Amino acid sequence: MKIERLHPKQIPTTRKGVSRLLDLHGYATVAFLLRCFFVPPDAPDYPLRLYAAASNLDLLSRPVYRTKNGFVKLPEKAYRGKLFDRFAETPDEIFDLVQDNGVSRERAELNHRMLRQIAELVCPMMACPDEQGFVSEYAYAIDYVIRRGGDLPKPEMRSLFPVNYSDYHYQEGIAKVIRQYEGV
Repeated sequence: MKIERLHPKQIPTTRKGVSRLLDLHGYATVAFLLRCFFVPPDAPDYPLRLYAAASNLDLLSRPVYRTKNGFVKLPEKAYRGKLFDRFAETPDEIFDLVQDNGVSRERAELNHRMLRQIAELVCPMMACPDEQGFVSEYAYAIDYVIRRGGDLPKPEMRSLFPVNYSDYHYQEGIAKVIRQYEGV
């Protein structure tokens, strides 16, 4: 996981600093992602919800820390644990978070499945040692899972992207809209 040189978006800090940032923003990450599930993908505010969730993931993926071998990111397991397992490990935890929004227990189970699938995509992206994801790429990953209802095989990740999803085109679709928000 050694990083040869810092990406311009990466932020050097300590391991404790990276861990603390994830501790502080884990709940917000889950909340931002859940808000994406409350409206259909054609709703006017859907892209803004995606942008908020993806921006949060992007921000949390930037910190790196120095070891004797150079800069590194936390392992994928740490991102998954601090962002998803801590607040969204079971359907019951999701139901507790969303029941005030009128979400049924069945819908909470679907939301849980989609969150787990999103974690399968974004945690490897966040931990990727040789690349740094962009907000539009995180948004595309989230949207990809939502549009498929979380009904996907486990992704086989190579660098930032799954290689076993033949229709995964991270520069297209919602990614174009999100890049407009970024001014890219």
